[in-house]
Amino acid sequence: MALRFLGRWRGSRDQLLLGGLRRPMRKRPLWRVVRLVVVAAAALMVTTAAISYSNNKLRRRKTYMTIAELTDAVLRFQHDFQRYPDSFQQLLQPPADQPPYLEKVPDDAWGNPLHYRLEMTPEPGRFYVVSSGPDGKPGTVDDIENL
Repeated sequence: MALRFLGRWRGSRDQLLLGGLRRPMRKRPLWRVVRLVVVAAAALMVTTAAISYSNNKLRRRKTYMTIAELTDAVLRFQHDFQRYPDSFQQLLQPPADQPPYLEKVPDDAWGNPLHYRLEMTPEPGRFYVVSSGPDGKPGTVDDIENL
């Protein structure tokens, strides 16, 4: 009789166990699956951002090294001819019997061409080797140039 009375009031999911009534756990509650997906997505986003930041940092470092090589070639040209080259083309084909200072003009780490600018004012002979940076647009904040 007592079991019949309990049977009337317990839900279909309840089980009569030793020690009292307990509801069995559902196999996969929806909120647990949703929470797992959200946590996995957040972890993936953080990992992707960290890898992207590291990749960008390595590309910037490689671009600085390339600019340093071009700056060195410009300074060697200036030492040999007592003037600065007008463009990178003069580093590839020097005016005299000199071997070329560069085999080819390298691109930056993002595949964009490097730019050369020679200024005569305010101080004569100030030159810049400039990369357009990650966005590929010259004259923006993320440009990289020789120091």
